[in-house]
Amino acid sequence: MKKYQTGIIISIAILALLLFINSQIYSNVMPLSVVIPLLTVHVFFFYALQEKQRYKTYAAFVVVFAVALFVSLPNYTQQQALELATAEYPMDVSEMSNVSVTGSSEWNPLSLNWTYVFRGDLDGEVISVMVVADSGKVFKIQE
Repeated sequence: MKKYQTGIIISIAILALLLFINSQIYSNVMPLSVVIPLLTVHVFFFYALQEKQRYKTYAAFVVVFAVALFVSLPNYTQQQALELATAEYPMDVSEMSNVSVTGSSEWNPLSLNWTYVFRGDLDGEVISVMVVADSGKVFKIQE
């Protein structure tokens, strides 16, 4: 187990950073269903490839991980989504949350399964607005 210690520490540090970023910036809408298994595989790759001094292969794995991470990032942060929502519906936001959505019947581990939802007062009426984190489309939700 000690031989995997460095890989475990690196993977846990990256996971902690990603969870923090997902929580603070993206309000937990970023899909991590590809990134987490890659971090698990990283533990074994780090030990095996470093021991054999296969740095090019390890670099290729890091590039694959970076691409998977980049593709997993939502196009809009919660703050950007809030700006989009209030630009289209100039409301005083009182509540921010996420709603689970399912698109097509096909499973795609890189697609977002959550959207941002803002609830607030617009001219004396309480409205809810949903912003899709990938496209930035804004929808008023009927209650």
